[in-house]
This record gives sequence, C-alpha cells and structure tokens, in this order.
Amino acid sequence: MSTSTWTGAVSSDWAVAGNWSPAGVPGASSDVTIATGSPVASASIGTVNSITDSSYLSFESAGTNAVTTLLDDTGHLYVEGGTILNIGGAMTNSGYLYLGNTTLSAPDEVTAASLDNTGRIYLIGSGADATNFGAPPATTFNFVENIAGTGGTLTLTDMSLSLSPTANIQMTGDYSNKSFTLAHDSGTGTLVKFV
Repeated sequence: MSTSTWTGAVSSDWAVAGNWSPAGVPGASSDVTIATGSPVASASIGTVNSITDSSYLSFESAGTNAVTTLLDDTGHLYVEGGTILNIGGAMTNSGYLYLGNTTLSAPDEVTAASLDNTGRIYLIGSGADATNFGAPPATTFNFVENIAGTGGTLTLTDMSLSLSPTANIQMTGDYSNKSFTLAHDSGTGTLVKFV
C-alpha cells in the first residue's frame, strides 16, 4: 500500500494529480490522508484502500465510489448529489457526516460493513429522492457516549432510516440528561416504530 496525502496545491479537485503528495491521483492501493483543505470529488474516485479525513471532504455528484478497508472521519464528510459510497470495512465517525441535501438531484447512498459513531450524522432528503445509509444484515450501528458524555448523534431530515431485520442500533452509555435522547421536531410522524 502507498500513502496519498492531500495538499490542495493546485485546486480543490480530487482528480488533479498536483493536489496530492506524492503527485498522482490516489488509486486502489492508496491509503488516503486528508488533514487540511477541502477536496471535492465531482466524479467517481474509483477505488482506494482507505480514507482518513480530519478536514473537509466532499463527494458531489460523484457516481459510485469504493473504499476497500476503512473510512475514518474526524472532520466533515459530505456525500450528495447522486453519490454512492461503498466501504468494505468499518466506517468510524467522530466528526460530521452529511448524507444528502435539501435539493437532491439524485439519491445518495453510503454502505459499510459497520458503523462506529461518536460524532454527528445528518441524513437529509427531499421530496421524491431518497437518502440511504445501509449495511449488510446483522450489522450494529454503534452510537457510543464519548469522553465528554455527549454521545453520538443521528439526525434525520425529511426522510426515514430503514434497517434490515437483523440490523441493530445500539446506544451505549448513561441514559441521563447529558447522554442519549430521542428528540422530535414537533412535526408529524412517528418518533420510534417497532415492527
């Protein structure tokens, strides 16, 4: 495996070789590191081995993309405009994940073998188009209380979250006023539904 580090020396375009160190667009054997800047993938990145993002990474109308092993997000990750992001291993989020937007031109989707979340996840849909965060059957989505006692957050806007029959959402921590809560925006709809 080789490491590709984002520099953004030329522009914010993921597909420009001069934005990476060493120079060259990351490929299937690349472990991608984004610690500064705001790269934008506006076309498919193809396949990379892993992504570690502690800055701002955007997939905008980027088609189908694959991460072979893991995606670790401690920064801001945006997936929108008709983007599919398939993660073969774990997705770890202690930052901010935004999936979809209010003016979706096409559905967006993120799939991962597992999700460990101590950050915030925003699933945003609009009208006819869907936003999906999915995983194979028997997957557990973990929202774990962090050291500050503030736990992970999942926010749904104008859409719903569907899990396969054997998937679980697991909230771990002290169910106190500073830990996990279920909140409703006082609009219409069902807060929790057991089927």
